[in-house]
Amino acid sequence: MREWLEVIRAIVFDENITKISIHEDNVLLTACRLRSLLNDFIDCLILSSALSQCDILISEDTDIRNLRESREFQDLLKTINPGFKIHNLAEIVRV
Repeated sequence: MREWLEVIRAIVFDENITKISIHEDNVLLTACRLRSLLNDFIDCLILSSALSQCDILISEDTDIRNLRESREFQDLLKTINPGFKIHNLAEIVRV
């Protein structure tokens, strides 16, 4: 548990990491829309935050990655961030 606290502190206090507020209206509204596609609301918030600020989300979460095949998710992307991609680390880093 102590290791997790250290990791979280490192992320929170690192000035090189951009923090995205999850209480912004667009992030919360999108997270609510994602709720019909994902069971975990924390995953909805993570994905919604990434959609609002990023071009790509690297995730090992199977539920999030499976959204790539969802027509409803693809329709949502078209309105929010058409170029957004979801990948896992292996798809990004070719060893």
